[in-house]
Amino acid sequence: MDEMILRLPAIQKRIDATLRQDELAKQATAQEAPNGVDRMSSSGRCVRERWATVRGLPLDAGKGFAESPKLLRIFRLGHVIEDEVVALLESAGYFIEDQQLEVGEYPWVGHIDGVIHMGEDVPKRSLLEVKSANAARFELLREVGYQRWNEGYFFQLQAYMMHLPGIEDAVVAVYCKDTSELYFERVLFDVDVARRLEAESSLVTSESSTPPKKPKAATSQFCKFCKWCDRNAWCWSPATAVEFDE
Repeated sequence: MDEMILRLPAIQKRIDATLRQDELAKQATAQEAPNGVDRMSSSGRCVRERWATVRGLPLDAGKGFAESPKLLRIFRLGHVIEDEVVALLESAGYFIEDQQLEVGEYPWVGHIDGVIHMGEDVPKRSLLEVKSANAARFELLREVGYQRWNEGYFFQLQAYMMHLPGIEDAVVAVYCKDTSELYFERVLFDVDVARRLEAESSLVTSESSTPPKKPKAATSQFCKFCKWCDRNAWCWSPATAVEFDE
């Protein structure tokens, strides 16, 4: 006799519906009462998309995280993994402080994962940044290093370090979600990169009613740089057309 399997898909549907409802509520709040903040975690991303986000402009129809509860679950797992990595580091004798400390000044702000005291390994305080990845991405990280692996993450670190007095480097910890392997790398502060990011954020948060020019990478509405953007239709509409950036 075949074994009877009593699956319960309704439970996941209910969870995903709740996640979607919560995300739609966040989107509505961001549109109705935009806070004018450019998050440091967005450093290096398209200035036009960030310009629209700061002003609370609506997403394209059918776009946004509310349309993908799976991604929302992945983000939630990332927070759990961050707590686990911190717990592992502390159990190994490393002291971590200033978790979720807000850095920067309005309108360019961010929240750090923490500051780690490395003791004998690196005799000073360092920014701590925790990320997670699947096995394929994890192996790529081992091959190419943190900056080439995700330049946006690298920029994020530079923005944070610019606003942390006495901090000259970051310790990145990446957790493999498939194997529980850990990767650690030291990233040095680059003041020139940080100043460029600061200027970029000033452009994003300016009082201008005209969006910034498209980056050179934005070669068409369907190019790799643009096709996944949640404001693709808005950005490529005649109403927002401006000359390409030099």
